[in-house]
Amino acid sequence: MPYCIFGIKILRNMKIKIIIFIISFIIFIAGYREYNLLFNSKDKITFLNVGQGDSSLITSKRGHRIIVDCGPNSKITDQLESKLGFWARRIDMIIITHGDKDHYGGCRDIIEKYKVGKVMINGVFDSKNQDYKSLLELIQAKEIQILPSIKDTYITLGDSIELHLLNPQNNLWEQDIRDDNSESIVMLLRSAKNSILLTGDADEATEGKILSQYPQLDVNILKAGHHGSKTSTSDKLLDAITPQQVIISAGANNSYNHPHPDIINKIKKRNIRIQEVKNYMTGIDILL
Repeated sequence: MPYCIFGIKILRNMKIKIIIFIISFIIFIAGYREYNLLFNSKDKITFLNVGQGDSSLITSKRGHRIIVDCGPNSKITDQLESKLGFWARRIDMIIITHGDKDHYGGCRDIIEKYKVGKVMINGVFDSKNQDYKSLLELIQAKEIQILPSIKDTYITLGDSIELHLLNPQNNLWEQDIRDDNSESIVMLLRSAKNSILLTGDADEATEGKILSQYPQLDVNILKAGHHGSKTSTSDKLLDAITPQQVIISAGANNSYNHPHPDIINKIKKRNIRIQEVKNYMTGIDILL
């Protein structure tokens, strides 16, 4: 009997050691991941999976961070944590391309969780959109600087990332416009490896205006306008910029029929690679 008791004690000790080892290993892996996310940043853009909406995270190897749109709801914070780590608490700038909730809905959650340096907006104030007005009031209450988008402004991120603002065409500050898709902030992201056109919900008419002013746009990746709606991503745009790849951000089985089959067909007809964000749990990463 004593021998059996001694054996049971050894077994219990082994179990405790195994449990301690497993817990220590999990803590080590989690800590190593957090360390890499915090201190081994890369020049990268991630098209985040926020469902039926839009959000992109741009990071530099020096640790700078810009978010372009925030998706429709609080899902954005989980996406950010998966990319930035649990301990990250700073965002340099949020750019809200326009006042549709599927682009700004998650901004409140980001502002409550992170220290945000600046917020850029297109300047339109829809008097009937009380939710958007409430967000802007929160931004002011947090004493976050609000910047107007001005065409041909350049925003630099680190040593090699540049955002060139192409739209809106005019100063829209405090103009009361109900549907401001055509006034979306449109940007050309340039880096050492890529040139990416970020279009918000800009429509075909806006695409045409941009092309008339910037006929030599060098683009190898296009973020399809308005979630792949048939009102955007015109033949004229595709033929002018000849992208190698198109990114589409739209929720699975959404009620808007995004992306529209006509858009998919016209992209495929040109043998352009298509990636849909909904097919990637934590979004699509592209090194810059």
